[in-house]
Amino acid sequence: MESEIIRQAEMLDRGESVVLQTRRYDVKKDTTVLLRKKEKDLDYRFMYDPDLPSYFISPEMIKSAEKSLDLVPFDLKKQLKEEFSLTVEQVQFMYSLPELVDYFKSLCSNLGSNVDPQLVYNWIFIIFTGN
Repeated sequence: MESEIIRQAEMLDRGESVVLQTRRYDVKKDTTVLLRKKEKDLDYRFMYDPDLPSYFISPEMIKSAEKSLDLVPFDLKKQLKEEFSLTVEQVQFMYSLPELVDYFKSLCSNLGSNVDPQLVYNWIFIIFTGN
């Protein structure tokens, strides 16, 4: 919801109007993606389709699906902050380039418990910013 609120606020700041549409959330990009535009409010109504069969989803199926999902951005940022003792600014920098997050976590994992995550972050920061 946070990314959609920001998207709509930016649209309004540019003087654009927010149109009715169906969007999905892309976890990797931390943004919403247009699926289809709505013509009228009636497009939002729910109509039961008697031809669709009912499905039972067991708790085991739900747990299995949950395990296969990536962390949502909020949880991933929280994990980086807590597990690796990074500051909010450091987490935001790394999250601005999602491939850095995977690279950082992989480096920390491969270097073992004797490595200081702050040192790994500093090297990544220097390499990617030249500072």
